[in-house]
Amino acid sequence: MVTRIEPIIASTCEDLARNESNKPLVPEHSDSFDQFLIQDPRGLRKAIVPVFLEEDSGIQGMGTAFHVDGWGTFLTAAHVIYEAMKKGPIKKSDLKTGWLNSQLFEKRPSLLLGQGLVYGSVQADLAPIDGGYLVLRESDKPLSNELEMTADIAVVHISSLPLPEIISTLPLRLSRRQPQCGENVLAIGFPELITRPIEDVTYFLSEGMYGAYGQIIKFHPKGTNKTSPTPVIEIQGNWTPGMSGGPVFNQKGEVIGIVSRSIAPDGEDVGHGYGACFQLMPWIRRFLPTVDPSNPCWRLGWAVIRSKPWHLAGFFRSEEEALPHMKTLGPDYQVIFGSNRIGTENFVYHKTK
Repeated sequence: MVTRIEPIIASTCEDLARNESNKPLVPEHSDSFDQFLIQDPRGLRKAIVPVFLEEDSGIQGMGTAFHVDGWGTFLTAAHVIYEAMKKGPIKKSDLKTGWLNSQLFEKRPSLLLGQGLVYGSVQADLAPIDGGYLVLRESDKPLSNELEMTADIAVVHISSLPLPEIISTLPLRLSRRQPQCGENVLAIGFPELITRPIEDVTYFLSEGMYGAYGQIIKFHPKGTNKTSPTPVIEIQGNWTPGMSGGPVFNQKGEVIGIVSRSIAPDGEDVGHGYGACFQLMPWIRRFLPTVDPSNPCWRLGWAVIRSKPWHLAGFFRSEEEALPHMKTLGPDYQVIFGSNRIGTENFVYHKTK
């Protein structure tokens, strides 16, 4: 028997900065873990996006991804993009400094960004994935230089950042508050992606984003078994395959993980889902260096600032990007590492990087 669900308010960092938080996401039935339609083209749909493979005949739906830092960094489940890799195992020689470059893709995965209504018509952009990072380890096979995935997480990047009108950011909770057994969580994704010709896809996805609640029933800090080593939370709920790679929100509206896999319900019973959980992964910060681990909606980077009078002239992912901008502004400006609240000029100095 499913207990009554307390609806979660899930908002983007940009909406929160403008004090424009969303309404609670209420399922069709207040005591149901079944998926329900979310119609939010100007808010969550600008941060949570479908993942596709581009083919000659059109595009094939693969799963879901979401934007995390305001600079074109997205998270998804590793298995969502793994099918796009060249056939055969990943080898050490394939990777340069851990970077998964586009040459390893047999088919080019892309994100469908920026759905929204513009003068009465739907606007969307396909953004190819440039590369990213997988969590890999050396294979147990003797004398092999093959690498195996150890967590169902992929950090991916797109080459050029779209306009703010078509992209937003989700608040991540990487540390401090731990999820608890019995806590309700919300997964959001695109469970009904269907291959269509490219020109028809935006029409199909105008109402394609769904949510599904679940209740945490168990923690698996070392994975569920040897073949599934991802640290996950196990939930009671009906998360369907197309939601893989989508965000998992806690009751405060913070993203605490990624939809990894699910077990379909047996008859009238409730199914089970598994979400890769950030709090069970102390190493996750190395893969997300631009995300402030303690403060959702804040990002780490290099600010170009003037102290008196205060002016945040720009905030950049690297010092190399910030310095040329500072030189155009005059001697009163300096480059300092710290945290910036996304969508605002709020900035906090950090003594060390």
